[in-house]
Formats: sequence, C-alpha cells, structure tokens
Amino acid sequence: MPDPLLQPLAPSRRGDFSFRRGTTGIHVPSGHLSPIAEWEPGRTVVGALPFDHRTGTGDRLYATDLPLTPGTLAVGIGPEFTGAGVHPVAVDPGLEDAYTGAVRAALDPLVQENDLGKVVLGRAVRATLDQRPEWESLLRRLTARNRNAWVFSVPLGGAQAFLGASPELLISRRGDRIISHPLAGSAPRSSDPVEDCRRSERLTGSPKDHYEHAFVVDMIAETLAPWCAELEVPDQPELLATDKMWHLGSRITGRLRDPAAEGTDALSLARLLHPTPAVAGVPTREAMDRIHDLENADRRYFAGTAGWCDADGDGDWVVSIRAAEFDGDRVTAWAGAGIVDGSDPDSEFTETGAKLRTILEGLGIVPAKEFIHGHCSA
Repeated sequence: MPDPLLQPLAPSRRGDFSFRRGTTGIHVPSGHLSPIAEWEPGRTVVGALPFDHRTGTGDRLYATDLPLTPGTLAVGIGPEFTGAGVHPVAVDPGLEDAYTGAVRAALDPLVQENDLGKVVLGRAVRATLDQRPEWESLLRRLTARNRNAWVFSVPLGGAQAFLGASPELLISRRGDRIISHPLAGSAPRSSDPVEDCRRSERLTGSPKDHYEHAFVVDMIAETLAPWCAELEVPDQPELLATDKMWHLGSRITGRLRDPAAEGTDALSLARLLHPTPAVAGVPTREAMDRIHDLENADRRYFAGTAGWCDADGDGDWVVSIRAAEFDGDRVTAWAGAGIVDGSDPDSEFTETGAKLRTILEGLGIVPAKEFIHGHCSA
C-alpha cells in the first residue's frame, strides 16, 4: 500500500529525471536540472554513467536545487497510463548468427588461452515507432509490470532519453549503511508453471551459473571491504524472479568505517564498483576490450549505472540493464548475457531475447516477441 503521508508524484516528461520503485519514487523537472561534471559534498546530483568512457560517451549528471522528496504513484496506475501501446513500423532485430558467432569467438580465449574468466556480450534491437510515446505512460507501464525493479529515466538532451527497469542494485547508502545486490546467472521463465519450476531448479543447481555469480560477488566484496567496518556476504546466492527471468542474487550489506570520509558518498562508491563482472567480465579491462572487439555498436548508457546522490552522500545507483534509449520516435533496446566456459551460444541468444522482452513489452511495444527474433514483417 502507498504511504498516505506522501504527496502524489508529478507526471514525468522526457526531459525530466525520474527514479521509482513499487508505489513510490522521486521526480525532478527539467527546469531544475543543471548539467555538472562531478558531485561535490553538499550538492544533490542525479543522472547516469556510461558503460565505457573510452568510447567517447560521457557522464550525464545533473545538479538540482530541489530536495529529493519521495512521492506516491498511487494515482494513475490504471489503464489510462498502462493500457495503450505503440507499434514498430521499421525494425532492425540484429542477426542471430552475428550474436551466436560473437559468443563462439568469446569462448575461444575462455577455453584455450585462459586469459579471460568471463565476458558479457550484449545485442541491440532497434525500432522506429508509429508515434512518440507519452513518457509517463512508459514509466507507469514499466513500474506496473516490474514491481520490484528500479524504474529510471534520465534525459540526454533534446528528444533523447534513457530509461529502464533494472532489477539490480549496484549500491545504496543511508548514513553508514550500504547495500549491494548483484545478479549474475539467469534463465528465462516459462508460462507453464511446471516448466517454470524446472527452470528455476536447473538454475539453482547449475555449476556454470554459480561460477559466473561468484565472480561478481567476490569483486564487489573485495572493493567494498576496505571502506567498511562490517561487511556481510552470503555464502550462497538466492533465487530471484522477474516477470521474464530467474536470477541468482546475493544481498551484500555493510557498515562504513567513516561515512564522512572522502569517497564514501553513494556516487563515489558506484564509480568504484562500476563496471562489475555482471556487465563486463573478468578481468575487467580485458573483458571490456573483448566487448569492444565483438559487439557491433556502442552500448552508451546501457550496462552503466543510473541513480541519485543527495547532499549528505546518501543515494541509490542501479545497474542500467533492461534499458532502452529513445531519440524521438526511435528506440534502441539492449540486453546481455555472461559468457563463461561452458556457455552455449544458442542458449545465450535465447536469454538475451527474454531480457529484451522485459523492456520492450514493458514499454508497450507490440509485437515485442516477434521482432526480437527477427520474425516481424513490419
């Protein structure tokens, strides 16, 4: 139930910043966003960081003079915001052979040279829509379909904006308390309850997925440990469900040694952690080089991080997955899969398709399933 003490959240436009989960969220109108290069103590900042600065995509950070006061989403969650969709009139789904070929190319050094432990490969689907979507409707639709996800929208200037429904918390800070909840190891869900249960059981028992998950947990724990007086890391991951995917997740919690120290604000901690092996690989720099060689487009803000940090250094930053970038009536959606020794190229293609459906169906883009796999005749 929404908090009765919260005020209704104002509808968001493409040029605004929005960050919400469940029935609450924050909203900063475009008129209160001022581009900045970096956060400073005493300043409130919102925005997104790209996956890889080396491609030329810069940080998209904004200072605001408004307090980040949560509001309720209780009003307008019904059909007037979530009922109507948009349709693609031109589609580039990417070639299945191109993606599975890239996976096979990534597997060679994993198996033969042993210089990489994991590399995350993404693919993009691009579409031109029959109309410019109404922005608040997009966000409400994503929120309604992904109740446990962090739904974000970051303006990129003009008619461009980046939005998504991320299930993965990179870092949250409140005072001296921090939380990180990485996800790695995934399986598509099934509409058949019996098969859905089988898939969840296969995931929890999969050595390959546990191996992939351990890379991420170990990196986050090693990075946060020097800053913490206490750090609790689960021995085993838990099973988490979204509308389209099963995930292995680990909730890491800690207490900062000195929350007033430089580098302990939420944004600085996010910079320390990003990119994790969940979106890049292991070792990080070598994996990012391999991604640059094998992916056919710049990820820009996909697999980066989006969120906010207030004047006290508290804030939330999520891994910007299940995300899409809009430019007028054009949209580009991305999804990725972790490639380790034992990965199957066809299975990884299926996994990325299920992840793409989360964002595209959540946005009301119809028919999402068909054009993800290249079968749409539009």
